[in-house]
Amino acid sequence: MSQQEKEQLPPEGASADAPVAVPPDVLALRLDKASRILARYSGWGIAAGAVPVPVVDLAALAVVQTKMVMELAELYGETVSLESVQALVGVLIGVLVPKSASSLLTQLLVNVLPGVAGLVGLTSMAAFSGVGTYAMGRVFIRYFEGGGRLHGISARAIRRELEREFATRR
Repeated sequence: MSQQEKEQLPPEGASADAPVAVPPDVLALRLDKASRILARYSGWGIAAGAVPVPVVDLAALAVVQTKMVMELAELYGETVSLESVQALVGVLIGVLVPKSASSLLTQLLVNVLPGVAGLVGLTSMAAFSGVGTYAMGRVFIRYFEGGGRLHGISARAIRRELEREFATRR
């Protein structure tokens, strides 16, 4: 067992679910890594939103966000299944999709009015996807930093947090 794995174990006699005191330098390092993960996947979220085919862009965005949540979960010591994260991200994308209705309408206009409308539609969906990915990542980082575990997650609570976070990022 590595030293890092030993440090993540609860003290002898403590409950496995009890929070473990983590030194401030380890917290800072973990938060720095989480921020880098968030920045990287936000960029990929922008790229997914730039896919010029409606629905395909949302599918690409779901893949990006699922991978981000999986990587964040791993950073915070969570063992989760791909299927459970996909289901959770699917619910959370449901929060973001209604906010992108105007982007989807713009994407439909791309087919009718190429050129300027296409550029506007592509740009707005890419920006929306990047902001949505960033907001989702921030919510999960706060959740994990607060000691949250994915196996007991409340999709409703995370959904409310995502709506609040997204509103502040627009």
